[in-house]
Amino acid sequence: VRTKATTVMEADKLAMAKLNKLFVVNLDDYDMSVEQAKLAANYEINQTHLSKDQPTVASPKIDRVLKNIKIADHWHDVANNTYHTLAVAPRNTGEGYLRNQIQTLDKNTAAYLEEARANTDLLTKTGLMSKAWRSQQLRTSLQKSMRVADLTARGIKPELDIEVIQQEFNSLISELHIYAAGLEDDPNGREMIRMLNAGIKAAKLKPADEKTADYVLRGMLEASIIGERKGWAVGQGKIKLVLTDNITGKVRGTRQWEFEAPGLNEDAAYRRINEKAEYIFKRDLRNLIIDMSMQQVH
Repeated sequence: VRTKATTVMEADKLAMAKLNKLFVVNLDDYDMSVEQAKLAANYEINQTHLSKDQPTVASPKIDRVLKNIKIADHWHDVANNTYHTLAVAPRNTGEGYLRNQIQTLDKNTAAYLEEARANTDLLTKTGLMSKAWRSQQLRTSLQKSMRVADLTARGIKPELDIEVIQQEFNSLISELHIYAAGLEDDPNGREMIRMLNAGIKAAKLKPADEKTADYVLRGMLEASIIGERKGWAVGQGKIKLVLTDNITGKVRGTRQWEFEAPGLNEDAAYRRINEKAEYIFKRDLRNLIIDMSMQQVH
């Protein structure tokens, strides 16, 4: 790949990033969490020359490819005062990595589909189908790069239809009947139930009452003021979610995390904590349920 910039260092950085991009997957393209990439393909966060704001993942085997990327040449365009860099990667190394990854993802996807269609537990079926769908999304990204690395520019033709897999997944997750409840000893249980129901609706899941639900999603929000920063009161929210089987009472998934919310004063910070929690549920609850379903698969 060739790039140009106003300095040699910037041209080098752009060239390395452009090559790196061929071998990693940008999760922003698929609204996929790192947890889901890890569960679907054993991928991991990858440190590359790309921007740190881009969440990229790759197989642990990627290091061999990235170590072989070299800066081959520089030149200076005097007329335009721009610097150019040529970065190269051995074709066999890069193509071999991409081919191996695509074939592995296809093999895993076929196994997930077979197991999902034979399984009778709804949450486990959803997790297996999610792993199949996420694996094929990762494959789609690598197929684009394979067309660059492959001398024929064809890559590896997919044998599985990703749209059919996605439709099966959407059908399964939409059948999860979920009842929202507060965790025990939560003084703000009613507010938590309201926020969880808002998230369930935004996630296009099926809300249910306690008698008809397949699963119960219990939540708790702990709010506190942790200090002052630049004249703002800084609030901290701690969220805990527990998904249980409504028949057996067995825990099927848990998630907990922390976040900060500033306010002009302590009262405003507390309000911002609740507002941000509701926003998180509306934005992320679908992915959180997907994470939990995928954790059911071993």
